[in-house]
Amino acid sequence: MKRCGPSIYDPESKATSAILAEVFMLTEYVVPRDYATLLLAGILFDTRFLRNTDSRLLKIAAWLIDSGADFEKAVSSLVQQEVSYAERIARLRSLSRMGIYSIGEKYLMTVTCVGAYESSSLRYSIEAGSDAAIALAPRDRVIRVTVRVSSRLVKDLGTPVAAELARYLGESLGGSGGGHEAAAGAVISRDSIRSLEGVIAEFFGVRGFKVRALDRGRWFEECV
Repeated sequence: MKRCGPSIYDPESKATSAILAEVFMLTEYVVPRDYATLLLAGILFDTRFLRNTDSRLLKIAAWLIDSGADFEKAVSSLVQQEVSYAERIARLRSLSRMGIYSIGEKYLMTVTCVGAYESSSLRYSIEAGSDAAIALAPRDRVIRVTVRVSSRLVKDLGTPVAAELARYLGESLGGSGGGHEAAAGAVISRDSIRSLEGVIAEFFGVRGFKVRALDRGRWFEECV
């Protein structure tokens, strides 16, 4: 018999770690100091050091600090002075394969194919000016999709864009997906990658935006 466990889904949450921390806060669970620091680091990472925040998230972060989280340690764990050789290769490969698209007249989207360090590559895509960044990682018969969106896109659309996009990609391309407003992920059928551009265009099309390829890059050739 297959056992089922509880799951928590909150598309309005700013960070995955915030969901878990809020459960602990509401249940008055005593979080060990080191765990509180890790949860705080996760919040800082997902929100780009609280650039994408709200009063609910600030209350959770304050509770973690009151619980013993070391803010300086959390920050220093994310600010890497030296990036590993493998991660630098992944970032450069991501850039060399990247496709660039416009979403309407105001926003930009990037799509790339990379086998590792997807989150690192996407973080730099967002910092470079992308409003929606998508990384594809082939895995046997499926492709893992990682989505990041800018705080500007989230604010302007007023919806959990990353979660909605990941879920739409999963449901449309033979898989599943979800997440929160600025960061999400999906798993899609490898055979469906030829339809990816069209499905993304459909997603933004129903929201009033036309997606146009500015430079398709080499992401498709690398992922098929």
